[in-house]
Amino acid sequence: RANWNPLGQKTIRKCSLYSPMCWNANVDLSNLTCVSKYGGLIATVSSETQSNRNGIRPDITVFNAAGKEISAFRWNSGILIGIAWTHLDELLCLQEDGQVLLYSMFWHFQRSFTMGMECRENKVMEYEVFSSQHGTGLAVMTGLYRFLIVNNIDEPKVRILADVPGLRSTPPSSWCVLPGPRSSQVLAANESDIYLLDHSGQSTQQRPTGLNVAPTAYIMMSTSMDGKHLALYADTGSIWIGSSDFQEKYCEFNTNERSRPKQLLWCADSIYTSRNQTIGPSSSQNIALVVYWPKTILVIGPQKDWVRYNVDEDLNNRNGKASTVLCADVDGVHIINSEQHEFLQHVPNAICNIFKVGSMAPGALLNDAAKEFDKQSEKADEYMRMLLDNRQLEEAVEQCILAALDEFQPRVQMTLMRAASFGKAYVPNLKLTELFVNTIQMLRVLNAIRDFNTGITLTAAQYVLENLTMEYLIDRLILRREFKLAFHICDYLKIPENLGSSRILSHWACFKVQQKDIDDGKIAQAVRHKLKSARGVSYANIAEKAVECGRKDLAIKYCKEQNERMLKDLHEQEDNFIELAHCHIHNSFDTFRSDERLISLHSAQENFSRGRDDFGAKMTEEQLYLLAEQNKLEQELDESFVEKSLHDTMYNLLKTNHIKRAEHLRKQFKVSDKRWGWWVRITALAEQGHFTELEAFSKSKKSPIGYLPFVEVCIQNNGYTEVTKYIGKVALDKRVPALLKIGNVKLAADAALQNKNLSDLDLVFKKCGVEHRELGERVRAMMHQLTK
Repeated sequence: RANWNPLGQKTIRKCSLYSPMCWNANVDLSNLTCVSKYGGLIATVSSETQSNRNGIRPDITVFNAAGKEISAFRWNSGILIGIAWTHLDELLCLQEDGQVLLYSMFWHFQRSFTMGMECRENKVMEYEVFSSQHGTGLAVMTGLYRFLIVNNIDEPKVRILADVPGLRSTPPSSWCVLPGPRSSQVLAANESDIYLLDHSGQSTQQRPTGLNVAPTAYIMMSTSMDGKHLALYADTGSIWIGSSDFQEKYCEFNTNERSRPKQLLWCADSIYTSRNQTIGPSSSQNIALVVYWPKTILVIGPQKDWVRYNVDEDLNNRNGKASTVLCADVDGVHIINSEQHEFLQHVPNAICNIFKVGSMAPGALLNDAAKEFDKQSEKADEYMRMLLDNRQLEEAVEQCILAALDEFQPRVQMTLMRAASFGKAYVPNLKLTELFVNTIQMLRVLNAIRDFNTGITLTAAQYVLENLTMEYLIDRLILRREFKLAFHICDYLKIPENLGSSRILSHWACFKVQQKDIDDGKIAQAVRHKLKSARGVSYANIAEKAVECGRKDLAIKYCKEQNERMLKDLHEQEDNFIELAHCHIHNSFDTFRSDERLISLHSAQENFSRGRDDFGAKMTEEQLYLLAEQNKLEQELDESFVEKSLHDTMYNLLKTNHIKRAEHLRKQFKVSDKRWGWWVRITALAEQGHFTELEAFSKSKKSPIGYLPFVEVCIQNNGYTEVTKYIGKVALDKRVPALLKIGNVKLAADAALQNKNLSDLDLVFKKCGVEHRELGERVRAMMHQLTK
């Protein structure tokens, strides 16, 4: 095939994924550019505004793999020196002072951390973002040529590595991260000396095995994604390729190029070997080194085989800078420029066996048989007899199915699946039928997400190798706000609603309420229309998101439009027992039937207990007891007590001379003597006009609440003549307000003048009218004297 090239025992191919790209042809990839794992996202920083040292803020643009713009924003923080995508498709932004900020692809801030004081003081000179078993890691080199590393940015713990021996005023000639199962290390070269640095403070010198000619310096190095293979690029143009422990040399290749490459990276081979099994890049035969200079890509195999590709680049319009970006993935290398997006990989075995020239593999024979059958040729029968006689038809069907999975072009996929269908008709094998159906579904999903509008270049090998799930793929579509496609995929694959459509609709609704340019009414209507037939949608999340976005009215509007049962379901879904208890409390006051009120209060008490709200449970228990006592009182006294508070219930009992019953409630609810013996009693006595008993009660012992309340209840119940009995007992600081309440301005003025209290004098002065002009002048003079 035209895009195939032999590389030792393997064959490599360079497939065109998108051509032309959706972005503007003048897009600049020569500056900071990063590509996410699985080739899904591309982020670029405009070269005109790369550094904000001069006050110019960089412009960052995010594209999908086809170059369609997803978002664009202007950097508004410190000096930006690097960007990279994490394993969660978050954009990692590294500042010169070691501050790391993470954003979503739509520029929503996620979190931040710092690489430490040393980076802040000495600045970050170089960095490398890497993948490990822990997640996404980050290593930086400071201005003092010291290395700091974080193995997992989700749990950022900065480790300082050992110093590079022998360094003085010049930085390491090259360095790279060596990912490890427990912790990652750094390989750094001081000219021709290579050292392995770890966080325990150890620096171990490493010597490449079987080196033919010792170089003056290693100017570039690179490890494979799994950390097992290493390439060292020397200033002589020679490349040492071997194992990362330096114990095995694969080959030493002379490029005849002394200039430093723009990129040095590995191409791994992770392909299907049989039913849903893969080979990882564990063998030296399954990897290749990719070296990129402007206009040239060189692919070197472990046995010194090589392939050279020319790259079309307009260097004149880029100020001499290359405009192509390469990014290693788990099963190949993405090659992206302004015109197209290509994918370089080892040709999967199933495809190679079928389409290799002169191949007699079962899959190749079945594919030829299907083509000849379409031509109505007798050769179709010959090929099929050959497969049946050799009992290879099942293997042939399987090879065609697996080869279709590894193809990018739908036309070729269809050809291979038609061949598999043709052969399957002669093989009554249920497992093959299941594999055939599952592959058809997978291909339709993969082709849908690879469309220009979505631009996720996920390969079948990546899906299986990384143990990805359909839930993971749906999550990636949700992150990109591709809700419609995600919904249709779930519907097509018949994924349960709680894992599929309902979950997507919930995310869609949460996104919808964040659109502040749309009226609340329209959003509420759209959400209600979409969710009316959906089951298992978390309404609480939608309301909470609306509140988070400052749209509390929208959340309230949406909840008010729903029935009461839905509101309870909302809290039950979220195990929000406290709010559920509040709903039952609300219901208890909405009903007029005592039995329904008791049921609601019992439910509220139960939910308060489940929510560990001891205070709420205790208060509800007391309300239940009060309700029972009130029902009993209504039956015995034929008076209305339900709907009244404890205070009003005791007050009514005192008014009707049922003192023992009131005393019983006081003891049951542990009402304080101060509240019970004074406030309630004096109010009841004054309201009934029993002023003689009130006077006797005031003289029984010293009032713990003072005597102003006696004045107030007398005034409230028209006992103005009784007030003088208590005025003299009122505390001096409260006597002036008491006298003013009964309208005795003169005595109030005398008391205020005696106390020389500025606030009391001010109260009296405001009450002095024309009839008390002389008194007002005295008060004013005293106020003037006190303010001096």
